Amino acid sequence: MANDGVENNVEIIIIGNLSIDCISFVPGLPKLGESVRSYKFRADFGGKAGSQCIVAAKLGGCCGFVGNLGTGIWGDKYFKSLEALNVDATFLRINNKRPTGMTQTLISDDEDRVALHVNGANDLLHINTIEDAFAKFNDAKILLCPLDMPKKMMLDTLTSFKAISIVSSASGLHTESSDIIKLASIFICNADQAGRLIAKFDIFTLNDCKVAISKLFEMGAKIAIITMGVLGSVYAKNETPLEYVEVPIRRGVMCRTSYGAFDGFVGALAFFMVRYPDHEMHQHVGAANDVASYTIKCALNEGKFYRAKEIDLNKTIYPYQKYPH
Repeated sequence: MANDGVENNVEIIIIGNLSIDCISFVPGLPKLGESVRSYKFRADFGGKAGSQCIVAAKLGGCCGFVGNLGTGIWGDKYFKSLEALNVDATFLRINNKRPTGMTQTLISDDEDRVALHVNGANDLLHINTIEDAFAKFNDAKILLCPLDMPKKMMLDTLTSFKAISIVSSASGLHTESSDIIKLASIFICNADQAGRLIAKFDIFTLNDCKVAISKLFEMGAKIAIITMGVLGSVYAKNETPLEYVEVPIRRGVMCRTSYGAFDGFVGALAFFMVRYPDHEMHQHVGAANDVASYTIKCALNEGKFYRAKEIDLNKTIYPYQKYPH
């Protein structure tokens, strides 16, 4: 099914997983064999690709989604929620072979978390559907493709798409991902994943980012962005002269929790790159920082990505600092 009036205007294609995020808030994570009582529960529409799509669409992006949902109440609700955001669902398949994907997450008061994911209908995505979407949405400017699909499908997808492709990873990044990374126009990961590349639990300094980005360049990245939570983001282009650009969180915009921040950043970045194609990249990154911070400030009370902050890049100047290699 497609939404009338938007199917020929798709500017951002999102491909990947959809899941229902079942969130339980607990005082502390249970020990092995222990049961704990949750004092708050919420179910959100999620999945890496789904969350990125929701943010881009809430900002006003013309989005088309390629993926799979199962039959039943959750699949129906998720489908209708995307339609309500004017997301083109022509290539969002509903099937009765597997249930809609689901993630069960426990989040403690200290913001520690543990999650169990069931992929469900997401496993039924086929490359033919992706190629059909590319043929129909042939004017799309950006592809969002989280690193959560089978490797061959990722490679075929990135090879087929001819405009700007953004691959993102908040989990599962390793050196064997280089074949995928080198095909992406932009590669984004969070501080945890960047730290794993350089044998650190996490990264907290600009120098750590430089080392991690250098590693990504060795893996073939063209543009690498590392998101660092309350510290903002650092990016660099693999070109001479090499410069690292630090884009901090603006004063007065603070993250209370990391819940949903990464996907908020990725979806917002795609939107601002499409909406303001002539602006410098630090402006796109700064606005994405803002949106990620803003949307998760209300996450604990109102639901993930309850609304998206409107930002006019013609009126907003984001601070940044360049550092030579």
